[in-house]
Amino acid sequence: MNEFRIWLIFLLFAAFGLHAQHGNKERIPLLDIIAEIEIDHKVRFSYLDQTIAGIFAIPPDPKLSLGAKIQWLRVQTGLEFDFSSPASITITKPIVFTPEQKDSIRIEKLEEVVVHQYLTSGISRKQDGATVISPPKFGLLPGLTEADVLQTMQQLPGITSVDETISNINIRGGTHDQNLFLWNGIRMFQTGHFFGQISAFNPTIPQKITVYKNGTPASLGESVSGTADIVTQTDLNAPDMAEIGANMIAAQAFVRAKLWKNGAVTISGRRSLTDFFDSPAYKSYSDRVFQNTVVTNLQNDENITYETDKDFYFYDLSLQLHQKIAQKHDFILSGILIENELAIDQRRYQDGTILSGRSVLQQSSWGTAAKYTYTINENTEIGAQWALSHFVLNGVNTSVQNDQSLSQQNEVLSNDVQIHGNHRFSETLSATATYEFSETSMENYDSTTLPDFERNEKRVMRSQALSGQANWISESGKWIVRPGLRLNYFGRARLFRMEPRLNSSYQIQNKLRLELMGEFKSQSAAQIIDLQQDFLGLEKRRWVMSNQQEIPIEKSMQASVGLIYEPENWLFTVESYYKRVTGIYSGTQSFQNQLEFEKIIGRYDIIGAEILAQRQWGKIRCWLSYSINHNDYTFKTYNPQQFPNNFHLANAATCAGIYESKQFKVALGAKWFTGKPQTYPIGESTDNGTILYELPNSSRLQSYFQMNLSATHIWQLSGKGQLSAGISIMNLLNTRCVINRYYRLDDTENIERIDTYSLGRTPNISLKFSI
Repeated sequence: MNEFRIWLIFLLFAAFGLHAQHGNKERIPLLDIIAEIEIDHKVRFSYLDQTIAGIFAIPPDPKLSLGAKIQWLRVQTGLEFDFSSPASITITKPIVFTPEQKDSIRIEKLEEVVVHQYLTSGISRKQDGATVISPPKFGLLPGLTEADVLQTMQQLPGITSVDETISNINIRGGTHDQNLFLWNGIRMFQTGHFFGQISAFNPTIPQKITVYKNGTPASLGESVSGTADIVTQTDLNAPDMAEIGANMIAAQAFVRAKLWKNGAVTISGRRSLTDFFDSPAYKSYSDRVFQNTVVTNLQNDENITYETDKDFYFYDLSLQLHQKIAQKHDFILSGILIENELAIDQRRYQDGTILSGRSVLQQSSWGTAAKYTYTINENTEIGAQWALSHFVLNGVNTSVQNDQSLSQQNEVLSNDVQIHGNHRFSETLSATATYEFSETSMENYDSTTLPDFERNEKRVMRSQALSGQANWISESGKWIVRPGLRLNYFGRARLFRMEPRLNSSYQIQNKLRLELMGEFKSQSAAQIIDLQQDFLGLEKRRWVMSNQQEIPIEKSMQASVGLIYEPENWLFTVESYYKRVTGIYSGTQSFQNQLEFEKIIGRYDIIGAEILAQRQWGKIRCWLSYSINHNDYTFKTYNPQQFPNNFHLANAATCAGIYESKQFKVALGAKWFTGKPQTYPIGESTDNGTILYELPNSSRLQSYFQMNLSATHIWQLSGKGQLSAGISIMNLLNTRCVINRYYRLDDTENIERIDTYSLGRTPNISLKFSI
């Protein structure tokens, strides 16, 4: 009976969505109309986001033919709809040039997209192999009701998190600090709220996120693994809009307004509700985050009775100002602020007196960027960009038991200047050149009382880079080749490095494409772990700069070959790759076994394959992805020299079923991967206060499994107003998995096991209103 009720509710929601679709005579966004046409007629639309932004129309009669619907939209919108093939339609604005405009208006070329709806609507795959996530077009993924950037990334084949957080994303076996995260050209050293549970980037902002696993453009450096380039979209022709919303963790708001001619401003903000009330979602996240840390250790002390209160909140703000002057000059000013703070008040009663202490952990990031572009003519463009990024992590741990105080700080300041130029030689050949100067300082400070101790270390790296990239398309359109070269000079290390890049593809048949990619990359900064209890045990990593001695500059090389096959209503992708990263310092790899205090340099090699199969039945889409790899460390000064990587997930799979109509969407999916490598002690024996272990990473934890559900419904209100409600449940089955395990000695030198468990069942409800 319960199952019958669930299905009945599901069908009623779907029927309501279909009724609204057929009966609504109000103007709705053109984006929603063409999404429906794509599903009904199995066609694809190509367009620039700014071409259709802010355009509303009355939906055509569903019974009309495809041609009649297109003509209906032509008349209402004034846009041009051209059939480039029977199943491909290009949308453009009609262009009429006056003699004065011919030299001042740059003709924009559509970015070719291979797959328009990759996993869900709003995610596409470009011809250069990059995956583009566009939150304004975002459909639905299991466990998510909005396009959380870093959670969405983990749905892509080859991208996982060994501890299910977004502050530890592993792209093809790499560590999180080996990834480059950019927000409007600002390098971000902090990517998460709530210690990695929530993305630090507000999903309500109109933005485009481009994810590279290989074949990275030559203009991007400081990464030996993946890249996530987040660019907020500022269309001066888009109408004013605003949105407010809330879920069980935070409330958020966004507004975009055109304040003057050729000028617009975009403002967004988000603030947690966690210090006002404890929702079920917050309780679940809190249990996951605070287990096995100072926070829970204080509460669970068996010898002394404590009273402990914790207060946590976070917020983020962003601002963007866009001004166009005399058609040729374009100026964009961007700013972002991210803040997290946890306060722990601890009280102890002794001999009729109250002893108290306060521990605080604060993470703060801010950045600003100014970008200027000058369009010389329709073929040539030059520009410059300046970006400043600041990150600070402060921790103060006060012990009531022994009056000891520990203060820790990690501070990063990055200053970056770029000059670039683009030129189109012909319809088939263009090129880009970039010069970049960067200065980054990283400082670590520690001090303790009882006994008194103080340590401060600061390192600065100045680097320069010159890069160039060509883009060539054959006359037939079958060959696309993008060769690039980046020349790096690291001043402190006195190291010059030449890094070629290649991104190419060949259209074998109409629905079959071959991709070949390769890259050499490097980075001068890393995150190390001094002690597992750094920063209250909640944030154990701190940024440090290479000194070319114990912490060298990391270098990588990668090559991959892939196929994309897309018969009607199907999508198949397969990609195999090999990657090697050298200059790995053991302190950056999260060792919690016999290598925890070793200071050795090595490398890791990973070879793997990623497979995706996707099927579309009208409004229903299902997909299954599978990844397999072999990932080993090599440390030549250690015995054994070779053993499995800490982030080696030998097998991983995700699957989902998604239903999408104009008003109602529902998604159910699951993800599974083999457990991370594990090192067990040899019995209960110790050696002079040291645990004796088996061979490094010779065992594995149990496999990880999680099933997720999400659903949203949209109500079109009078005028342009829109109300949407969503519900999501992460870990629907409440599966309890051990995601980390390590061993330590207690006060009597007995070995004790410390397990960290996965996130429990986490429900969340969201509500948004936009106009």
